[in-house]
Amino acid sequence: PEGKPFPDKMDREKWSASWNGSILATKSGVYEFYLRTKASARLHINDNEVPLIDASVLSGDGGETTGHIVLQAGRIYSFMLLVNNAT
Repeated sequence: PEGKPFPDKMDREKWSASWNGSILATKSGVYEFYLRTKASARLHINDNEVPLIDASVLSGDGGETTGHIVLQAGRIYSFMLLVNNAT
């Protein structure tokens, strides 16, 4: 089946994923990040220990969670997004 790398080993109800990368701030100032998910998620910006957004405990159908951070123009910031749908 398309979209499933290991159809016999993948559980549609229990999964997790992580994305790592970097963000280049084009302007100095306060940046707003938001997550809209029904799964548990954490977004880290330039800090792998403390998440900017911690939506690890959700109620109901999830929703949107926001976080704000000051970034300086011309600097590159690391990010890590962890998403977990295992219940």
